[in-house]
Amino acid sequence: MKPIPIIIVIIAVAAIAGSILLFTPSTPVIQPSDFRVEYARTGGIAGMNEKFVIEADGTASFTSNIRKPLKEKLDAAVFDDLKGFISRNIDKVPATAIKATPGAADYFTYTMTVKANGKTYEFSWVDEGAAQTKIPETLNLIQSRVVIVQESLIK
Repeated sequence: MKPIPIIIVIIAVAAIAGSILLFTPSTPVIQPSDFRVEYARTGGIAGMNEKFVIEADGTASFTSNIRKPLKEKLDAAVFDDLKGFISRNIDKVPATAIKATPGAADYFTYTMTVKANGKTYEFSWVDEGAAQTKIPETLNLIQSRVVIVQESLIK
C-alpha cells in the first residue's frame, strides 16, 4: 500500500469544507424561540384597538374591541413563509417612529414588535396619508404580509 502524500489529503479536506460552505443557506437559521410578532392597530373614527400576536410555536392570537377574539395555530407552511420573509427582511427596515402631521384626523396608529435573528425590533407609524414622513417600503411589505395572515384567520 502506497502512502498518500499529505498535500493530496489537505486539498481533499479543503475541497470538502469549501463545498459545505457553498451549500450552506445564507438565510439566518431561526431557532423556534427566536421569533415573535406583535402587531397592533389603534384609532380611526371607530376608536379601534386590535392586537395580533404570532408566537414562536406558530400560535396566533387576535384581540379587538370591535371584532371577535381568536387563538389558533397557523398552518405550518403559512407560518414558515411569514417567519422566513420577516427574518430575511427585518434588518432592512430602519428604526421607525413616524408621527402624524399636526392637524391630521381619522387615522390609524400602528405598532409592531418583532423578535427575530436574535434581536428585537420596534416600529410605530401612522397611515400614509397622515404621516409626517414616508413609511419605509420594507415595513409596508412586512405589515401587508402580517395583515394578510391576520385577516385570513378572522374572516
